[in-house]
Amino acid sequence: MPTNYTKLSDLITKFLKSIDSYNVNDLALSETSTDQDTLGERAKICLNLALSIIYGLIKDSKYLEALPSTAISSVTGQDWIDLSIVPGIDDVETLADQTNDFKLVRRSWSWYRRNYADPSTSSGVPNSYIIRNTRLYFAPRPSEVIPYLVDFKKLTDDLKLAGDFPLIPTQYDAWIIAEAKVKFYEMEDPTSVPPLVISERNDARQIGIDSVLTGYDIIRVAESHFSRIPEPRTYGYTRPVGTS
Repeated sequence: MPTNYTKLSDLITKFLKSIDSYNVNDLALSETSTDQDTLGERAKICLNLALSIIYGLIKDSKYLEALPSTAISSVTGQDWIDLSIVPGIDDVETLADQTNDFKLVRRSWSWYRRNYADPSTSSGVPNSYIIRNTRLYFAPRPSEVIPYLVDFKKLTDDLKLAGDFPLIPTQYDAWIIAEAKVKFYEMEDPTSVPPLVISERNDARQIGIDSVLTGYDIIRVAESHFSRIPEPRTYGYTRPVGTS
């Protein structure tokens, strides 16, 4: 993982300091054989809730669009395959026929039922696919075994271990912390979240979304200033009268 991503233990430290409750002796996290109720564990829950919200807001961004690939094959005479064999798959982006060298068209379930009411009556080289629950359906039904390359989006998992990393870089830590603070106060009393905490979250969220969706971040702002070539001066620091 690149060094510009903040691991869970450091996010917890930042979060606890932001709510003025940092205690280095109370940062233990639950493991497989334990179920601890520490301040660090509660912070982890809040951070994961915050990241879930953020991932939902930027699902189609550059940070979540990275597409892993895997190979699957159709089954002769069967119009579907089980996608649960691919761990963590969220959604299929592209399905490429490796034998005939083309990409299948994604269709809706209603289209499939309308055009293939009885899939067994039509077979050949599939040109369309349909996703329903954990199954990928081919249309028409494959008449042979065909290898496919699948590009897919992965499900986002909770951060569990101290060394786990979120999917967004360190520059968005302030947004993560702001979202997590709201969740922390909601756990204490959903009816009395401080207005300032909500306002700070709203501001951080807007700045974060704008940055992610435009691709214009703090690093690029800094680079644009450092690399800028200044215009030559034709006068001293005091501008002549009448200039702007």
